[in-house]
Amino acid sequence: MNFTRLKFSSQLLLTLLFVLIPLILLSSLFAYHQVKKNLQTNIEKQLQDSTDSLVNLITTSVSVSIKNRLHGIAQKNLEIAQYYYQRYTSGDLTKEQAIKNIEEVFLSQSVGASGYIYCLNSQGIVLMHPNKQIQGSNISNMDFARQQVQIKQGYLEYNWVIPGEIYEHRKALYMAYFEPLDWIISVSSYRDEFTHLTDLNDLKAAIFSFKSGKTGYAYIVDDSGNVVIHPKYSEGNLLGQSDNPTHFLKQMIEKKSGKIKYHWKNLNESKAREKIVIYKYLPEFKWIVASSSYVTEVYAPLKMVRNFLIGALIIIIFSLVGVVFLISAFVTKPLGKMMNRLGEGAKGDYGVRMDEQGPMEFVILSQHFNSFMHQLEENNKKIEFEIKKNIESQTALVENDLKLRSLFDQSFQYMGILSPFGTLEQINQSVLDFAGGTAQDALYQPFWEAKWWRHDQAVQDKLKQSIKKAMKGEFVRYEITAVSKEEKVRDIDISIKPVFLPSGEIAFIITEGRDITNLKRAALERKNLAVQLERSQKMEAIGTLAGGIAHDFNNILSGILGYAQLAQISMDQPAKAKSHVKQISKGIQRAAELTQQILTFSRQTEYEKQSIKLHLVVKEALKLMRSSIPATIEIKELIFSTGNIMADPTQMHQVIMNLCTNAYHAMNEFGGVLTVKIQKIDLTKNTDVFNRKINAGQYIELEVTDTGHGMDKETFSKAFDPYYTTKDVGKGTGFGLALVHAIVDEHDGYINAKSTIGKGSSFYVYLPVVKRQTNAEISPKPVKLLKGGSEKIMVVDDEVDIRNILQEFLNGLGYSVSVFEDGAQAFAAFEADIHAFDLIVTDMTMPKMTGDEFAKQVLKQRKDIPIILCTGYSETVSEAQIIEMGIKKYIQKPVDNLDLSVFIRTLLDEQKAR
Repeated sequence: MNFTRLKFSSQLLLTLLFVLIPLILLSSLFAYHQVKKNLQTNIEKQLQDSTDSLVNLITTSVSVSIKNRLHGIAQKNLEIAQYYYQRYTSGDLTKEQAIKNIEEVFLSQSVGASGYIYCLNSQGIVLMHPNKQIQGSNISNMDFARQQVQIKQGYLEYNWVIPGEIYEHRKALYMAYFEPLDWIISVSSYRDEFTHLTDLNDLKAAIFSFKSGKTGYAYIVDDSGNVVIHPKYSEGNLLGQSDNPTHFLKQMIEKKSGKIKYHWKNLNESKAREKIVIYKYLPEFKWIVASSSYVTEVYAPLKMVRNFLIGALIIIIFSLVGVVFLISAFVTKPLGKMMNRLGEGAKGDYGVRMDEQGPMEFVILSQHFNSFMHQLEENNKKIEFEIKKNIESQTALVENDLKLRSLFDQSFQYMGILSPFGTLEQINQSVLDFAGGTAQDALYQPFWEAKWWRHDQAVQDKLKQSIKKAMKGEFVRYEITAVSKEEKVRDIDISIKPVFLPSGEIAFIITEGRDITNLKRAALERKNLAVQLERSQKMEAIGTLAGGIAHDFNNILSGILGYAQLAQISMDQPAKAKSHVKQISKGIQRAAELTQQILTFSRQTEYEKQSIKLHLVVKEALKLMRSSIPATIEIKELIFSTGNIMADPTQMHQVIMNLCTNAYHAMNEFGGVLTVKIQKIDLTKNTDVFNRKINAGQYIELEVTDTGHGMDKETFSKAFDPYYTTKDVGKGTGFGLALVHAIVDEHDGYINAKSTIGKGSSFYVYLPVVKRQTNAEISPKPVKLLKGGSEKIMVVDDEVDIRNILQEFLNGLGYSVSVFEDGAQAFAAFEADIHAFDLIVTDMTMPKMTGDEFAKQVLKQRKDIPIILCTGYSETVSEAQIIEMGIKKYIQKPVDNLDLSVFIRTLLDEQKAR
């Protein structure tokens, strides 16, 4: 049977039977399946939500129990600390006894199975801990310790890896802050040690309230199958139930969390029914929380849906059969005519039209056909016009592309275009001129593998990461190195920028590079020149002070010599001789302080900003300058603020010295008054001498005023220019005020100045105030008492006078003293018997073996021996390096014998206590 030769009504009927009806059946089956799927999804979601809610309920209950338990312990121990501290403040105990009693109480307690109590201060230093190796260490770099220091009291949870293990354990702690001792009292324990605090009766109501369908319920079992909470079973092991298979429970215990379907028969039912359960494991309790429902109850609504679909299908089939015959009667004849006209239009006759006659539907259809053919005719004309226009546009695009390519190639920048994935697609001629070779050698490979990056794998890795950032839409710019065709490594300033489409996607990535090797070299040369000029200016200031320093030293030496002679004359009068010797000691101390000031000012180390009091630096600088300034110049020191600034002390010393030197040079001929004033002021809407806006805030103002000859407008305008000076040749470099400006600018400060001819000049330096850190209460300075002993002490010094003095002094205190003139000799004696001496006092600078090298060799053989290192001046090591080596004490010469005796006794007592 040929289907195409059948009548239209027969074709419609057959189409209905073999196409529409199967489609309707498939749609009905699909709808039935979707309803079933939705029912299953809904019940699984309900069960999942129920399980999650129960888990959250249990977890919350445990957290509250742990928090309350730890809070109670922390509060109790805070009261213990307050009790003992109150006994200290009332005089019953010393502070050390009070702290010791608190520590004994704290460390005697255990929290859970392995929890404990420890204390740290606001700087993150552990003050008390059951593990003595941790006590005294700084743990402020750990996340939980930073939170403790920040909040000081309250509850905190965190993860902790026990040393030797790889898995994290959940910990909880509660903090109570004891302010008088700056103690953060921390009660810490592992969370899984507190699970027994949870009351099952509190959970049963929530478990039993869950319902799914008519008979679905929730329950809890442990990881051995024992009943924890179950609406049907009060106790026992479900694995031992003989009425039901237990393979599903074994699977739940094995997988811990998931979804299972199984068959289960309750005690009051005759046969098992299929169930679905969603369960989740709580490792802290070793519980499995499950929510279950019967499948038959879930799918109950499907029967009504099935009956509805069958009835609807029957009605649709009978309705369609009647419609088929009605359609065929009205459609067949007009369709034939329409097909003929469509055939004419298909041959290219866009002017063909249909008669708008017949039934209303065909009239409308004819109108649409005519409108369609008219639109086709119009569109055909437009297409022909657009084709012509596109040809002209293509020609213009080719010309524009040629211009852009020329700009791309002629740019002095090293330019490249990458794909959105980092593949190099285009490079300009500047890249080829730099790296050599042809474009084909580099194109269509990852940009970071191009040959000009081949010299350094780290460069390639960083470039790869930068392109990944650009692929995410970020703009990247930094300095990198590349190798040229001459095999020279050059510094490149590179930028990587994504270009976006209107849709927001990345079209391509542009890279631009610029050779900055010569610029960096020039900048380095400028920096080196500035350092040299700064040192030159510092030496100029040292030269200015040389006369005053010599004057001070001569005065000090004259005093020492005079009192020494008076002491000799007064030998038969012990009281007078003792007074003269005391004045000699004061003179020696003044000489030591003067030496330290010179060394501090002339040091060439890197600058280090710290919180300092500017008025103390002013006092030190004026004390150093007083002797070098003529007596015709009066110095007024006005201190109205002792606030702190963040600055390098040596650089501030230079600022003061430069300003004061300029001031006294302006008054050198006729004398005058040099006024140095410090006060705290608030600045708003001010500008400095360079017409820069001063940020509003609180500043320390340093004012240096002279009553000299002053400056005219032209001189004043050039005062801060490098190398500009009004002094004669050989009297100065002209770099002083320029250096002051550079230092103040580096410290985020500002400068103002004013000058009047014949009246003098004033310079104002503004430096931001910083809040001073709260210091602990300063205890009264302890009285130093001579206290000797019977231990054996080694003294090493190449100066015979120092050896004799120390030997006689220490022997007088009861010690047994052996002296050596160099480190090699002393080490040989030590090596012969490493336990022959209890303590070593050594000089730093000695022949054959220096003091630090001698101490290093001694500590290799005996780490516990206390060593005191004395030095006059050393450029090779600092006090921090000495202490890090294991040397116990670092003393600057000249050494006060009383101080030395205290240090020796303290170190020996500490040695015995260990």
